[in-house]
Amino acid sequence: MVQDAAIVYGLDFVIFQWVFFQWLFHPLPQRHRRMKKLLILLFAIALGSNLSAQVPNYVSTDGLVAWYPFNGNANDESGNQFDGTPLNVMWGQNRFGEPDAALDLSAISDDYVDLPAAVDSIFTSVITVACWVNYPATGGQTIFRSGATPGLYDNFQVTVWDQASSGNMTLRLYSENSSYASYAYEDDEDWKHLVMTLDDDSAQMFVNGMLVHESSVMSFVNSPGIFRLGQSMFSNPYNYIGQIDDFGIWNRALELHEVWGLYNGTAPAMGCLDEGACNFDAEAEFEDEDSCLYEDAIGLCGGDCEVDENENGLCDSIEFGPCEGLSSYTYNGYTYPVVAIGSHCWFQENLRSETFRNGQEIPYFEENSAGWNSQSLPRRGKYNDSDSLANIAGLIYNYSAVVDASELCPTGWHVPISTDFNGLMDSLGNGSAQYRAEGLASEGTGYWEVEIEGTDETGMSIQPFGSRGYLGGDNSWSLGTSLWCASTGLPQSGEGWNFNQYSVTSNLVLRARGRYVRCVKGEFAFGCTNPDFSEYDNGAEIDDGSCASLFGCIDDSACNFNPEAIADDGLCIYNDADDDGICDDQDDCIGQVDACGICNGPGEVYECGCFDPPLEPIGCSCGDIPEGDCDCDGNQLDALGICGGWCESDANGDGICDCVEADPEGACGCDIYEDDLGECGGNVFYGCTYAFAVNFAVNATVDDGSCALSGCTHPVAINYNPLAEIEDASCLFGGCTDSVAINYGVNAGSLGYVFTEIEHNVPYPLDYGIVFTQVSDDWLSEPVLMDWEFELFGVAYTQFQVSSNGYLFFDDSAMSSGYSPWNIDGQLPSDALPFPAIFAVYNDMDPSTCGTIHYGIDGESPQRKWVVSWNELCVFGFGGTCQDQFVSAQLILHETSNVVEFHVVNRLSCSGWNDDALIIGMQNENATLAYTAPDFNNQNPIVSEQSWLAVPLVGQDPNFDDGSCLYAGCIDPLACNFQPDAIESDDTCIYVQNTCGDGTVWDATSQTCVLDPSCPTDVNQDGIVSIADLLMLLADFGSECSTELNE
Repeated sequence: MVQDAAIVYGLDFVIFQWVFFQWLFHPLPQRHRRMKKLLILLFAIALGSNLSAQVPNYVSTDGLVAWYPFNGNANDESGNQFDGTPLNVMWGQNRFGEPDAALDLSAISDDYVDLPAAVDSIFTSVITVACWVNYPATGGQTIFRSGATPGLYDNFQVTVWDQASSGNMTLRLYSENSSYASYAYEDDEDWKHLVMTLDDDSAQMFVNGMLVHESSVMSFVNSPGIFRLGQSMFSNPYNYIGQIDDFGIWNRALELHEVWGLYNGTAPAMGCLDEGACNFDAEAEFEDEDSCLYEDAIGLCGGDCEVDENENGLCDSIEFGPCEGLSSYTYNGYTYPVVAIGSHCWFQENLRSETFRNGQEIPYFEENSAGWNSQSLPRRGKYNDSDSLANIAGLIYNYSAVVDASELCPTGWHVPISTDFNGLMDSLGNGSAQYRAEGLASEGTGYWEVEIEGTDETGMSIQPFGSRGYLGGDNSWSLGTSLWCASTGLPQSGEGWNFNQYSVTSNLVLRARGRYVRCVKGEFAFGCTNPDFSEYDNGAEIDDGSCASLFGCIDDSACNFNPEAIADDGLCIYNDADDDGICDDQDDCIGQVDACGICNGPGEVYECGCFDPPLEPIGCSCGDIPEGDCDCDGNQLDALGICGGWCESDANGDGICDCVEADPEGACGCDIYEDDLGECGGNVFYGCTYAFAVNFAVNATVDDGSCALSGCTHPVAINYNPLAEIEDASCLFGGCTDSVAINYGVNAGSLGYVFTEIEHNVPYPLDYGIVFTQVSDDWLSEPVLMDWEFELFGVAYTQFQVSSNGYLFFDDSAMSSGYSPWNIDGQLPSDALPFPAIFAVYNDMDPSTCGTIHYGIDGESPQRKWVVSWNELCVFGFGGTCQDQFVSAQLILHETSNVVEFHVVNRLSCSGWNDDALIIGMQNENATLAYTAPDFNNQNPIVSEQSWLAVPLVGQDPNFDDGSCLYAGCIDPLACNFQPDAIESDDTCIYVQNTCGDGTVWDATSQTCVLDPSCPTDVNQDGIVSIADLLMLLADFGSECSTELNE
């Protein structure tokens, strides 16, 4: 019976087995490097597990490196497994008289405890050491020391010394270069508790819980080496003689209350010690930082109300603030929460009213219905016509509903104007578009398709509820949203404010588009109402005094010079008939006289007389104009109230002439429309007139140069079209189609990619999109869901995972983050490397040391792009090798075309780790087919500012042969059948008897030269016994060929 020779004991041995086999089955030249990295991984697992910790509750575990209670051994009970190595030591009584509970170094002259070198290597500039000691004050005795080498200049040590200048024994705390701080040490046999801290600019010494020395001139810059207890740098008679107990080490400076707890053996009571605070704690022993609270103006402990002048218990900032004490407002049966932002009070949710303020119903139209597209009539709708989505998002309105005289918002509220939105942006105090987007967006919601770090700093709680196009199609749910602004610059358009995860923008759009509405408190919209000022807001109803930048004539020689104007409006008047220096009633009218006889007055302007002003100008008219006429040309009002208009009927009173009801946009007569030059009934319409272009405009009469052609855009294809701008995946690539050739099927007729180097120009910032958080070494992200199916080697995927080692991994079944292999052994294709995958800059990197990883989406369907960036990631290097080198790269995946862009900014050589491996390319779903950037298939470790385009080869002609076939054959010139055009041997050479080469003999049966059987030491069978054969034998020296344990 055969059985295993070992039994697994517990988790530690399981981990050891895993490490061992990871090393054993790896190529010999790389085992040493791999073992070092695996040991680092095991150390991190042990440090984090903390399974065996037996630390008292009064010992702070924040930054605790090791804790030695010396209970008959030198074991580290912190759980970090930094066990010490005792030499010639004894175990004595501790301060409580318990036996074998303290380190006793009083009997043997050369006894000490060595702590692992890894302990000292943790510290760079900050350290705390605490311990109990008991020994007579004998000069020169060293309690402990640490440093690069055992010698005079150990970086950190504590020694009792004979202070000659004072005649006292002193406790000395040494730093580098033998500088020290001293404290008079009492000569007695009592146990004493010592705490020593050093950081980058100060040193502190505590004895029995009290600070006895503090220096701001000592520095501590550790050079890792030994950490030894009880041995002096001068050896005997200066080695430590006494007891040590409860020895602790931290990688930070402990605070006073923590030192106090170590001395007293109990954690101190923390709390507020200010008797004037409303949470004063009489039992607290130490001040808990920033814990004190105070009553505010309305008596709330810890409240933030500053003023309550009328003492009514309501904070003035709420009572007299923008919301006037309101926390919500009910309108048409729904209660909206409200929030004060700056000087404005906003609805926190989108409006969902089905009627105007006066109760008149707003017409409802479904998504994509023909009736939605109206530039003049009010409309409302629901996203995707869904009641459940409307309950979440509110209703969608067109701009005509926003500016309707019936008022959309409730009494005392209005639709926000530009002034309101600008105030909202100013409240954030930062001009960054992404900062504003995050400050406005709701935090912790599941509506965003991609992760967004929304802070909702303003309380606006913006959600990505999409919008509606002017033709009625709903879009962009989970990506962004838009709110209407009641200000507009053109009669056919409305202003929208747009929010997404990256920015906040505003633009003018057609009135027929659908947006959401938030209401702002105030019956009227306040702003600058004077169009002569640059601050003018045409949505403002009441002037708020914000007009500041006046336009006018600034030429003091003009008769209408305005000394208050700041910028010239180009309307200076120079007519001064009576030469009095001003334009007045004595001068001719510069402009037009209205029907009331007033120069540039408010009345109608006629050219048919009636220029004498009547006695009562208000409501004046001209008696010589025929009744019913609306101008001097005899024109009359049409059905729409337009003077001289063409509309004969508007039966439904909707403001649209009946004869163009179905298509009112641009109509200038019944079935007559303005062309692109504004001519009614004209025939100039711009657009693409080329019928084979992808954007051919059927109604265009004049080509505007916008035609875009599709076709093959790859220069090496046989059907390359230099005029094509849009890739249609029609490229044909030649190759070898002869099945007997060694390169049969390359390119031609095979599914693959062509790598082409392109001009290096990284399209997006390396911090574009969302940053991954909580990344670590050899990390693979959680799956990122795509908005489309991306094809890699003809297989469609809907998600990808991002590796900290510079590649994307594709697996639609993946549910969570995972491990990313760091070791790159060999070249693509290889099932030892990740597959299927796209390698942007595959090498071993460590984002936990430095750098960030980002991902984001851009564009509109069907030309969207996923952008993934590795931004200045540190190269991993054991022991610090190469960790001062950075790698930056960006990968872009294209929708529809499935093209991949590779942009590598930099990657330097790191010969000290991982064989300087680097791969840029991709391999398929079973690791049988791969394509790489030229010379970057683990060949060249250095790349700087290079970019490539990987275009999939699809729809090729498998019968097109480009003459590139290569063949194998006999390549030995001595053979009878030598083939000079063969590039690779196929072992078919035929020789004449007696002409065989060295190490071979003639075989009569096969009529060929074969290996000489008399050469058993020809290990590599090349026909020659050489040094290479000796090296191969030595490589197996000491190996066991077969081992079995029989019962």
